[in-house]
Amino acid sequence: HGNDYRLTLAQAYSLALKNHEGITIAEKEVVKSKLLPRKANSIMMPRLNVYGEYSRYNDPIDFEVDLNGFLLPPITTRPEEQSGLNINLIQPIYDGTWMPRRKQAQQMIAKSEKDYGWNAQNILFQVATIYYEILKNKQYISITGQYLQRSQEENRIAKIKFMEGAVTEDAVLNTELKISSARTRLLAEKNAVRLAQKSLSLLVGDIPEEFDVEEPEELRLKNENFEELLGAARQDRMDYRSAQSSVEA
Repeated sequence: HGNDYRLTLAQAYSLALKNHEGITIAEKEVVKSKLLPRKANSIMMPRLNVYGEYSRYNDPIDFEVDLNGFLLPPITTRPEEQSGLNINLIQPIYDGTWMPRRKQAQQMIAKSEKDYGWNAQNILFQVATIYYEILKNKQYISITGQYLQRSQEENRIAKIKFMEGAVTEDAVLNTELKISSARTRLLAEKNAVRLAQKSLSLLVGDIPEEFDVEEPEELRLKNENFEELLGAARQDRMDYRSAQSSVEA
């Protein structure tokens, strides 16, 4: 597999939404929030209180009876076991917090759903950032590789001219410096690609650490004014809508 595996941006988005733990956690939070209406309704449900007790005395009780100076034989008694049970049923007629709690529960469900969208947006933005970072560095590698080839050719020509006495040794050293610089840059750019591939692999899952990415379609900018962009942001940004739900709750 390795570099034979080709990944598109759409596939990266799909894998991230499927595998990223942040998405899974947000899904669980939505499920948890849907239990809040039941919790709110519980304050109006009947409540049964049961209280019981049981007593048992192990040691006997000894006492003597004195009748005007005449002592009767000692008497030993053992208390009986005792038990008791108390049950009461409470049915609230109305609790003033019931309706506000129900409304707040619905708002928290809406908030958790928007938080899910917010997490998804953040994760997809991370995926796109790393994806385009790989594309950018692959272009850098190509450019630096061409620069290295030109520097090597310049070095070859400079050495010939130096042997003929047409240039000084400084001209040869200058081309060798270019070659060294290009090799260093090329190594750094290849490492940057490997690091970005590793990061994207961890982010989306189910792909090898080394792979190739395909050039996506060019993003088209919308010709909208500021107010239109602001309205779109208020409509589409899940963090803004989540904050609104928090204020309402």
